[in-house]
Amino acid sequence: MRWVWLSAVISIMIPGPAVAESTVAPSGSNGGLAPEVIPVADWWKSPKVGPALQFIVQEDIRQNQLPQTIALTVEIEAGAYADFSEYLLELGGRYASIGHRPGHTVHGIRVPAAQMPALVQRYDLLRIEAPMSPLARPHNSADDMLSAHQFMADTMGYEQVGNMLLSDGKLARGQGNTAAVIDFNLDPFHPNLFHADGGIYDWVDVNKNGVFSPGYDGIDVDGDGVISDGEVIRLAEFPVVVFEWGGGNNGVVTNADSTFSPYSDYIFLDLNDNGYRDVGNDYGADAYTPGLGEPAFVGDDVNGNGVLDIGEKLFRLGTPKVKAIYDLGRDAVYTPGPGFSEYVDSVVTGKNADDIEFHGTYEATRVAGGHAEIQHMGGIAPGADIIFIDIESESGGSFLAGGDLNSALVWANELGARAFNYAYGDMITQYADGSSLLESTIAELHAQGIPQSASAGNEGDSPRHGIVELPPNSSVEVPIQVGLGQGPYSPDRFYMTLRWRGTANVSISGMISPDGTLVAGAPDTVVEVDGKNVAFNYFGGVSPRGNSLLGRVLADVQGKQLPKGQWTLGIQNASSQAVEVDIWVASQVPWPVVRILDENLHTRAQSLTHPATADGIFTVGACSVLNWYPGAAGPESCPLAGYSSAGPRIDGERQLALVAATDLLAGYPLLKYSGGYLSFGGTSGASPHVTGTNLLVIQRFPDASAETIAEHLINGLAKGPEQGTLPNPVWGDGILNTWSAVFPELEQTEPLRETHLVLDGPEEVLQESTVELSAVVMDDDEEVEIEKLHIMVDHGYDGVFEQGPEDGPVVRIEVPRMTGSWPVRVRAVDGKGNLWSGLWTFEVIEEVPVLPVEPEPEPNTGVGSSSGCQSGPGNVPSHSALFGLCFLVYIGRRIRRYAMD
Repeated sequence: MRWVWLSAVISIMIPGPAVAESTVAPSGSNGGLAPEVIPVADWWKSPKVGPALQFIVQEDIRQNQLPQTIALTVEIEAGAYADFSEYLLELGGRYASIGHRPGHTVHGIRVPAAQMPALVQRYDLLRIEAPMSPLARPHNSADDMLSAHQFMADTMGYEQVGNMLLSDGKLARGQGNTAAVIDFNLDPFHPNLFHADGGIYDWVDVNKNGVFSPGYDGIDVDGDGVISDGEVIRLAEFPVVVFEWGGGNNGVVTNADSTFSPYSDYIFLDLNDNGYRDVGNDYGADAYTPGLGEPAFVGDDVNGNGVLDIGEKLFRLGTPKVKAIYDLGRDAVYTPGPGFSEYVDSVVTGKNADDIEFHGTYEATRVAGGHAEIQHMGGIAPGADIIFIDIESESGGSFLAGGDLNSALVWANELGARAFNYAYGDMITQYADGSSLLESTIAELHAQGIPQSASAGNEGDSPRHGIVELPPNSSVEVPIQVGLGQGPYSPDRFYMTLRWRGTANVSISGMISPDGTLVAGAPDTVVEVDGKNVAFNYFGGVSPRGNSLLGRVLADVQGKQLPKGQWTLGIQNASSQAVEVDIWVASQVPWPVVRILDENLHTRAQSLTHPATADGIFTVGACSVLNWYPGAAGPESCPLAGYSSAGPRIDGERQLALVAATDLLAGYPLLKYSGGYLSFGGTSGASPHVTGTNLLVIQRFPDASAETIAEHLINGLAKGPEQGTLPNPVWGDGILNTWSAVFPELEQTEPLRETHLVLDGPEEVLQESTVELSAVVMDDDEEVEIEKLHIMVDHGYDGVFEQGPEDGPVVRIEVPRMTGSWPVRVRAVDGKGNLWSGLWTFEVIEEVPVLPVEPEPEPNTGVGSSSGCQSGPGNVPSHSALFGLCFLVYIGRRIRRYAMD
């Protein structure tokens, strides 16, 4: 089929600097405005307006939901801040409520929609962009399953590194640092997102069976010596959730066994006896309530035997790791306490929990989940905190009704975020060449030494993406399937985007519908297709870096399903040069119900999504033993995930920086089922490991520059011949190895699994004495030779290691002035990523005093008493038997004295 006759009609409608109807007229003197030849209603066609904003405005107009006041991100000329600020007030607008930087050139603003025709003509306004990408999608994998979590964690050093002591005596677990996570929906009450700093408690073996038994044993919180109903320990079991696609009950099964596992489970006190743990407003929690709910605890399995033994204690959840949440859709900031309840209510109200994607919970727990205080399931930097930016738009429909992401990033930086993670992407409405205002801000933060990590995308093997080569003055037909194969479903709209390097004259020459109707698809028109009224909208232009984008939206006017079947897209190159054109198709649902049928066009190349295309950042691909497929490249320990997107960027930049392991266990939200963990896949499951690693590098080297952080990360990557010649657009510079990034001077060794710490020392000691305690690492009954053992001692088992680190295997411990049982918790590390703990309880007794013997009149013989029990300085007998005899003599004399009195 030939398309030439239609191309001239459509190509002139593409917005951009060279489009005739968008030509900027010469500047006049009308208040500094330069009028453009654009109808007032079509302000969004201005070349200043980015493609994502064009997309949103047309969709809002079509659906009659354009807000009266809209959120935008704008760029103004340098030095124009004062004049532009005054003009913005005149329009009835304002700057963003957070993240505003006076004097800067990039700003989030809010302005009445009716004032947009005037705003776009403002002489010192350079660019206007959408507040966020309208088609942003999380990059999680559909292959959720029980993972080889421990295998990959060991291979990449994810957990071993947290067992290393730093120069300040702390473990390398991210303490004192904060990450910003930009994602969809967070469960801020997930126990994995709290520090275990709410106090340390003994548990009472109520049923006297010597075994920790939730439902029977308790915690005497009020200290009255009685375990009341509200003090009985309840089990909050956190199983691994497994998705079996196609199974019943939404395919959800668990490996729950109703027993307490200290490494993964939690326990709580059901104070109101309603059968579950109340949090937030349901409990009446304020910002200072430990754990923001009913008391919850983690078990300290000191000896690592998988159960909580008598003497091992409970650590209460205390301070929330999530310091603040910014909800982009509502332009609202939420802080711990009632604010978190308000946020959660806004997320879940009116929805089924199964339909809510809590992607942000998975992401945050892989970055900083768990508890630095004890060994527990968690992320890369369990001692770190989180600032969460929720980009899910639930504000009533329009993406223009909330806040802007650019300002949110500035806000998170102001709150102290030291590393950022982006786990979403848009492949339809962005140039994706590093030129957008959001990409510019991300690149700016990265250059300042605040590392930015972004998931590359899950489009590596996607049928939604392809590349076609167009010779000079040629055209091509691309078949596109709309709707699922044999099923009845077809979307009510779908999107197409063409991207190419440079400004060659490429156009969409038309489409053929499934019934063979030739559709011109001129912008702003409604065309009858297969008996349905289909609206055609467009977006696109030329980026500031000279790359082109041409997009189309096809939508059923009444919101009904589009005609299902094969559509044919015509593309024409009317230039005298060959052009390589990126083709993307998508719909409003995340799975590929719209796809390119010609498999010869499918390719991993140039499949990166925005904002992973920002200049110089850590763009992260994924590898996993769980996503192995025949012929997969890479080492057996972590072959490339089939879906992992790759470079280069549309402008030829390699862009992909590295690949990281995915499919490790992440926190499953309490708001879906009963909480737990799941294997978190996709490139979204890889990028948080880079962010967490950056936090650990910063913890060890707090003054590191951007260059130094990058050197640590890149120089520590695992490289091998299976990855080809490095660097390359598929593997970047290699595979993340957290150990080598944080401790480049130390060789990574195999972890010493199945070993334990054996302590030995006196059981009964005198108060205020000095005693020795030895620590030996054992493998079954054999001692393991450790080159150097560093020992720390928690006196009294109060959660604070007051002593050490000291070289072992023997430490000298000062006994306090007290009597009774005195436990000490011992932590031992070997400087190679292995950590052991042990518990020893001393019985402290009071020293028997040496009592003076009162003198008694005796004959002055000039020699000592025949009993040898003279009193006075220097006359304390040293022989134990003689001491006992003298003591009895002394008691007898006192009795006689009292009797005489």
